[in-house]
Amino acid sequence: MIAVLFGYSVGTEVAVAVVFYSTHGHTARQAEAEQQGIEKIPGASTLLLTSDEAQTRWEILERANAIIFGAPIYMSSFKPFMDATSKIRTAGTWRDKVAAGRQLGVSVRRQTGDTNQVCGSCNGAQ
Repeated sequence: MIAVLFGYSVGTEVAVAVVFYSTHGHTARQAEAEQQGIEKIPGASTLLLTSDEAQTRWEILERANAIIFGAPIYMSSFKPFMDATSKIRTAGTWRDKVAAGRQLGVSVRRQTGDTNQVCGSCNGAQ
């Protein structure tokens, strides 16, 4: 159960914020799948926020028991959100929160038929 995973006793209400940036919808679909999975657990609730929305809703992130961050592999548009959190993180406001992060990215070299490369920044490394 998610409550046990996060160190809470079973039956405890657990609020999870999912903050994401999505250019083409892939990361948004992943965030929605996370929300659906979390909400199947009794006592767990979640709220999806884009990284832009999150910057205007700090109180939600402060009240959440856990925060899941998600962004495409290049993260350029997620960086302003992470930069905006620096004062909050430095002040220790999120000190007792459970946090997780993920990056999504797939690169397929159609010219060579190489589908083994899964990271656009791997520079050809397998």
